[in-house]
Amino acid sequence: MKAFPASAVTRNASDLFEAAAVAPVVITRHHKPRFVIMSVEHYEALLRKQQGIEDVLEKGSSS
Repeated sequence: MKAFPASAVTRNASDLFEAAAVAPVVITRHHKPRFVIMSVEHYEALLRKQQGIEDVLEKGSSS
């Protein structure tokens, strides 16, 4: 995962968006990860995975 310091976000916005289109990008502040920027497609895939895990757990607890 690529990382950008928060101070570089506005200065390098096009590079940040280009990188986030491929894979999630971490935004750091004071050398600590603070935010993640990702494409909508990646975000939606994460939501589907989360829902799938919740469905499995729900089925397991009702058995």
